[in-house]
Amino acid sequence: MNENQSKDWSELYQSVLEQVYIPSTSSENLSGETVIVRDMLINLEDVYNKIREKGIKPRIISIFADVVRKTDENSILINKDSALFIVARRIEFNVDSSIILDYREGGIGKLVIYAHEFQSNIKVKGVFPGNKPDILELITPKKKGIVVSSSEGRLLIEDLDKYYEDGFEYGKPLRMNIVSIFQFATILFYSAPDIAQSMLEWISDITTGSKAAVDLNIKSSALLVNLRMSTSPVTFVPYLDKDVYADSFDSFICSASSYETQYQRYSDEKLSFDDRRSAAQNMLDNYKDICKYNKQLILQADSNYRIAQGSEIQASSTLNIQQYKVKQAGISFEYESKKWERDQIIKAVFSMAAALVEFSAAVALMMVGDEAAAAGAAGAVKNGIAAADDAAKVADKVKELSAFAKAMENLSKSMNNLEKLAKFLKTTYETIDKIITAAKKISSADENISVEIPDTDSISTEADWDAFLVDAELFMKPAIDAGIPGALEYKAEIDKLAIYGKAYMATQIAVVKAGQELARLILQREVDQNQEVRLKEYVDKLSGQINKDDEIMQAFFERELNVKCWIFIAVQNYAGAYRYWGLRDSRITLSIVKPVEQLEEDMGIITQEYSEVLESFNPPPQDFRGIVVTIPDTKQGNFHNVVQNLKENRSVAIPISPDAAEFNGLDRVRLTRVRVWLIGVVASKNNPVYIEITTSGIYYDRLREENFEFSSASLRRVFKYNGIVGNESSIIIEGEVEERSKYKYFQPTPFTQWTISVPEAYNQGVDLSTLEAIQIEYAGNVIAH
Repeated sequence: MNENQSKDWSELYQSVLEQVYIPSTSSENLSGETVIVRDMLINLEDVYNKIREKGIKPRIISIFADVVRKTDENSILINKDSALFIVARRIEFNVDSSIILDYREGGIGKLVIYAHEFQSNIKVKGVFPGNKPDILELITPKKKGIVVSSSEGRLLIEDLDKYYEDGFEYGKPLRMNIVSIFQFATILFYSAPDIAQSMLEWISDITTGSKAAVDLNIKSSALLVNLRMSTSPVTFVPYLDKDVYADSFDSFICSASSYETQYQRYSDEKLSFDDRRSAAQNMLDNYKDICKYNKQLILQADSNYRIAQGSEIQASSTLNIQQYKVKQAGISFEYESKKWERDQIIKAVFSMAAALVEFSAAVALMMVGDEAAAAGAAGAVKNGIAAADDAAKVADKVKELSAFAKAMENLSKSMNNLEKLAKFLKTTYETIDKIITAAKKISSADENISVEIPDTDSISTEADWDAFLVDAELFMKPAIDAGIPGALEYKAEIDKLAIYGKAYMATQIAVVKAGQELARLILQREVDQNQEVRLKEYVDKLSGQINKDDEIMQAFFERELNVKCWIFIAVQNYAGAYRYWGLRDSRITLSIVKPVEQLEEDMGIITQEYSEVLESFNPPPQDFRGIVVTIPDTKQGNFHNVVQNLKENRSVAIPISPDAAEFNGLDRVRLTRVRVWLIGVVASKNNPVYIEITTSGIYYDRLREENFEFSSASLRRVFKYNGIVGNESSIIIEGEVEERSKYKYFQPTPFTQWTISVPEAYNQGVDLSTLEAIQIEYAGNVIAH
């Protein structure tokens, strides 16, 4: 959130509370020497007015809030041995107001502030005997907080890098406040993501390094990663049939309804003691039953995570091979382009060419974890910007060169954007693994658990790579037109690098999305186990009457939110599968706070919309077979050196784009079978051809000119034949790719990165030297338009 942006926070919080009742968000203790006030929004003038009305003179005033405001122009006075202690995500202070520390009679008065953001600077004035007032302005703390005190007649500012550990213990006002903020952030996740992000960043920051608050740190970190990844267009598709979703969803709703009813009964102070105590016991028993479903979700989330990781490993391997090819082609082009050097603009062109060669290889290595490559990518970006600047200076004098200089400038910007995106995804990918590990070890965790959650404005791997390709093509065009040796080949390798780079980044995003979901579920399981003892002791000790207990109310509500969260995850999985099936979004609105009656309506939608979307396809899907993509032995275009690479390496990656001519006029293409024939290679009964077929796990599709991108498991199949190419009677192992069983259902699209391998171990008598072309034959169903 922008530091200078103000908001009607009271209205925001009220709108959330109208959706769902969040208990225990506020408390106050105004006694003689100590004042403690906790709430989501606190106006400091209200606090000081209450203190004056009570006629008390507290030594310590402690404020715990999401937002603290000071709207009037009156100054706040801290005198002698008193202290003002503020812990808040955001502080909004009237610019004409100030805080005065009065040291005229000595003392050790202090101002302590822990905050994530200030709307504006805060004026602080120190008054000392015999000296002029010392005036300064506080800015948003560089670390967790700041303390202002006195030293030798001047104000002293010190950074605070850690909050007091005992403040995070259960029942303490800071922990109570942080839990409330997290609950609000969860509810605001979709409706106000910028505010939810700020809240989660604050929780993650203030709890980092604390053993007592490690659960809050991991929860906020996982949700923050999810929020930052939510801008990505990649949809993860788990392998599950809609009936499985419907069954698990129905079970969750029944349990959620029971828990919600018991929570409302326990909260109703008009009911008898016996009724409320019974409701509390029922919540404990009911929650144990619900946790059985959580175990199922953890198994599914773990499966999703491993599927995503498998796709990432596959894409990483292909990208690594391609960066080597780009580098080799780049070395040749760089050498030839140097001969082309004639005047200042050409020198700048050569500098940019060298930068492009270095960057193209380095960014690929950087994405797959090469630490040294990060410096190379950054250096190449810097050199590219310098080359573009040099070209711009010459272009000012030679007008016909201005368009080319602009192309160089755009290319340098594209390189810069890609480098930042690669760095962001690499760091986030590593972070989610740390979060999962920390969640699994929370019961034995120490204070050193900390994770880095990088920030970014958006995650659009498609757009960034496409921009890089367009700008690289404009830059390379003069060299290609001039016939510079190696220029065309280098451009072809860059094109393939972009395809593999997109796929790899998409797999990283899928891993992070699946990983944060797994981390949240594991963490909830661990926290529940720790919380169970405390809640059981509370219920067992109930006798005679039930006093208001903010901590217990908050704990019971947190469990209700957990149940809704589990339903949310199940629905999220369903929504991903449905989007893949129907190429449109489900009618179910994702929300963590829906009441049970709305969840029951969602259950009805699940049972209806699969058949509805089939009826909406016009024309309906039709079966197809015999669509063949033939890859000749060529040194140009998208299939540049594909055949030669298979001959030499016995394995090759082949990207099939939705723009492939063989699929013109066809939408929502789904496969049930794929065959790969090697034209020119002799296959016989004694020496059959054994081919391994693998996809990257990143799939593309389209419907009515709208493009879609998905992540799922990378398929691994074998196709084996022993006779004439195309002859069905020669097929030994059919290349069926449709996954269909009781609990699995998935049909891939052809628009993915296919890896074709002819392992020597299973092809002892097969001679690839005669290979003339690769023929990929597809069958499945399509919507023709």
